[in-house]
Amino acid sequence: MHEELRAFLLKRKIASLSEMSEHFRLGPEIIETHLEDLVASGCVLKKKPDPFAAVCFSGCGGSAAEIRYQWVSR
Repeated sequence: MHEELRAFLLKRKIASLSEMSEHFRLGPEIIETHLEDLVASGCVLKKKPDPFAAVCFSGCGGSAAEIRYQWVSR
């Protein structure tokens, strides 16, 4: 699963847990479990939402309030 997450994040650059869950058709808790190892090893950066952006874009239907994950190591 780590290799699949790596490939997905390299292609997308940055993604939310819900986007990855939808793509892999797995529950978010399963994805998050695999991501924890990658975050701990420094391969993936866990980006907390910007509170200002969450408020500004809350009516746009986007996911500005979601935590996003970014691959930072090759």
